[in-house]
Amino acid sequence: MSRKEETECALAAPGDGTNCPPEDPRVVYARIRTDLANRRTFLAWCRTSLGLMAFGFVLEKIIWFFKAEHMAGHERTLHEFGVLGGLSFAMGGFLIIAAWFRYLEVAKQLGMRHPLSMIPEILMTLTVVGVMAVAVLFAGNILN
Repeated sequence: MSRKEETECALAAPGDGTNCPPEDPRVVYARIRTDLANRRTFLAWCRTSLGLMAFGFVLEKIIWFFKAEHMAGHERTLHEFGVLGGLSFAMGGFLIIAAWFRYLEVAKQLGMRHPLSMIPEILMTLTVVGVMAVAVLFAGNILN
């Protein structure tokens, strides 16, 4: 088998009609293990993203509490909390998008033409983006 055929067989998905010899089960299991590790890493970044967004939301709630209690003399602190909360919230949203692109890039580098179902990753990304949108709308209604 030529080097080109070996490369094509390494990237081919099982049962896609190529004339490749059956793969060693250890190689198949190694690919699956690596794909699962990639998914765990993606979910860890999602967890971190949600933590950042929750921290930003808490800071916004602190501002709302101080304004509701009419506590004077804290304008600078409230402004700093607002900036930090907004940045934290925005970084959480950016992080989930960056994690999604990283996950796809690693899956592509692994040669996963037919990766395991991507439904959990898509649902997680949409959930985080949805939470972010609802929180922005909620924060906008409170502050106005």
